[in-house]
Amino acid sequence: MDKMNPLLHSSFNQTLINEYGIGLSVCEHLVSELDSVGFGVLRGVVNAETLASLSLEAAEQRNSAKLVSGAIPCAHSARLSKLGSRGFDFLTSHLVEGFLKALFREPLVLSEDASCYTYYGPDDCLGPHLDNPVQCRITIIIYIDVKSLCLRGPETGLQLRILEMSDGNPGPVRAVLPTVQGEIVVGLGSEHWHERPPLQVGEHVTALTACFSHRA
Repeated sequence: MDKMNPLLHSSFNQTLINEYGIGLSVCEHLVSELDSVGFGVLRGVVNAETLASLSLEAAEQRNSAKLVSGAIPCAHSARLSKLGSRGFDFLTSHLVEGFLKALFREPLVLSEDASCYTYYGPDDCLGPHLDNPVQCRITIIIYIDVKSLCLRGPETGLQLRILEMSDGNPGPVRAVLPTVQGEIVVGLGSEHWHERPPLQVGEHVTALTACFSHRA
């Protein structure tokens, strides 16, 4: 399968992108990050009302969350729950549709079965891995709640590490993206190795984790 090409459509002028609530310069910066490290961040896009709504639904869905852990395809541990209506509505919203259309020439659709709320606590982690290229051409992570009892040290799990590719295997760390509440991470997760190190005592993350696939 060909690699995704993050490149702004020439037809997406400043006015059209602003209709989706995202400035052209923000999209251009994200394209630069995707080109250089494979992942990038959208800041200041999710408003407080939307974040509160997603947080409420994530708390409700946590009651049915299941612990998923193991060593295949990588060492991992976290609790997962299905999307609710608010999460689904956000991921299929005008906003998300807008920046995906702006960023990628390939038409994309939400892979609902591969999207979920994810809950990380102390010792939870996600080892080096590549996302499934069929279900997850594009990875989107919205950080809904992020908690830490102390200043983040070098061993914090409140970060997403992007790794170099070394003969098809994960290599040294290429970039580190801090985990910040309200930010949206967009990544070429099927092409670039990435991981979340173990969370430390007092660290918790609730995220809306979504996959988008090629629209048939």
